[in-house]
This record gives sequence, C-alpha cells and structure tokens, in this order.
Amino acid sequence: MNQNLYFLVYVSYSARELNDAAMEQLLHVARHYNKSNDISGLLLHYNDRFIQVLEGPKESVQKLYAKIQKDKRHHSPTVVFEGPIQSRIFKNWSMGYEKVNEKNDLISEDITLLQQLFDGDHSSHPIVRIMSRFYEKNINIDG
Repeated sequence: MNQNLYFLVYVSYSARELNDAAMEQLLHVARHYNKSNDISGLLLHYNDRFIQVLEGPKESVQKLYAKIQKDKRHHSPTVVFEGPIQSRIFKNWSMGYEKVNEKNDLISEDITLLQQLFDGDHSSHPIVRIMSRFYEKNINIDG
C-alpha cells in the first residue's frame, strides 16, 4: 500500500449557473493543475450541485481542497469521505467530468444515492461505487 496515497470526496452547491464555456475553462485549469500535482479524480455536476473525488498524495489533495474551499463559484463545500487508499480508482483521469441528468447511464438507484448524499446522508460510500461505474464505462475518454 502506498502510505501517502489519499482520497477526498466533497459535495458543494453552485453559486451561479456555469455555462458550457465557463465549465470548459474550469476543467482546463483543473486538469493542468492536477497533472502538475499528481492528482486524479472525477467531478460530477448534478443540477446546481457538485460532487468531486480527488486522489493523490495526501499533501497535494489537502492543498487542493483548501483552494477549492475558497473558490467563489460554489459554496458550502462539505467533505463526505476522506482517508488513505491503496490505489487510485481514476488513475487515467487528471479530472474526469460528467453533467449528470436523466439521459446519462446512471441508473435511478444511483441518482437516488446522489440525492441522499447531497441531503446529508453520509453513512456509507455509495458514491465511490457510482463514480467507479461511470469511470469504467468511460475509461477511454481523455480527462
């Protein structure tokens, strides 16, 4: 096990609507930063909410999350899960992204789990399963 490999999952709410161009710019900057700091992960955008998994060296992940907490494009960031991990789930993505809606491949159970997570039900780790399933279906997409 890599003693320094760490993950953090947080949820937050969009401060304002982000159009496609603004989201692309955010992703471009995030991917460059993440590649430079050995961070991988996935960002899901669901209605006016975000959920993000970050993974990498503990210090890098915590430093990035400190920056994220100050970002004015969203509010109320809340850590859902964090801790050491043995290996990365999203190792090929500096920052995968998906705007979640009814047309995605997520099943209704996954949407329900996302909603429970946003509503404060942090009793288990279902989001990792959801995001892992998304990653497995989309592994060949550059992120």
